[in-house]
Amino acid sequence: MHAQIERSLITTYRKNIYARFIEAIKEYKLIDENDYLLLILDGGKRSFLCAKLLQELNNHSSLSFDIDYIYFDKGLEEKIKEVGIEAKEITHPIDCSKYNKVVSGECYDDVIIKTLESILLEGRFATFLPKEMKNNIIIRPLYLIREIDINRWRNYNALSFNDDDINDNKKTKELLKHLRKEYNAQVEDNIFIAANNVNLDKLMGYVKNGESTFYLKNYDKK
Repeated sequence: MHAQIERSLITTYRKNIYARFIEAIKEYKLIDENDYLLLILDGGKRSFLCAKLLQELNNHSSLSFDIDYIYFDKGLEEKIKEVGIEAKEITHPIDCSKYNKVVSGECYDDVIIKTLESILLEGRFATFLPKEMKNNIIIRPLYLIREIDINRWRNYNALSFNDDDINDNKKTKELLKHLRKEYNAQVEDNIFIAANNVNLDKLMGYVKNGESTFYLKNYDKK
């Protein structure tokens, strides 16, 4: 079973999943030589897809890095075996200090939703970054992969995951569907790209390193 899952990533879903995964790794410099990564399998489709992609990269590329796959829920044992991941069950708090990077599973659609909801619900412009520093460096290898392709990969391999029946961000997804219909099919791509095209000269204010700056601060210096 897991051989088919692995083949599908480099054949049927090479263009829409594996190639975009590799593009994100290279474009955002997510993994460096001799990195030590941690990936927590939480039962969701994103974490399992991340694991299989990183497994493929680790086995078939010249990039040398180490990674630990761990899980806390004993009920995931059969799914982990089915998908073909060598993971360790953890029954105690994990010490993340020995890892220099932690893998997170947000995908392209999550970035769009985060951007839109930060404006609508929080009154600020913010989004998920492909790589960001928290307690550890967080990396997001699925950053350029669409959720619809993740679902297609799951269905193609007849897999089921804990989050299959969870419809997160339902209202935001419905809004995006409406915007696609009323404006154009590029609405979601434009929201994604917007985070790369922020013009500070056209903002009332911004926050950098925790410090707020109002646009009039440097107005007279122009």
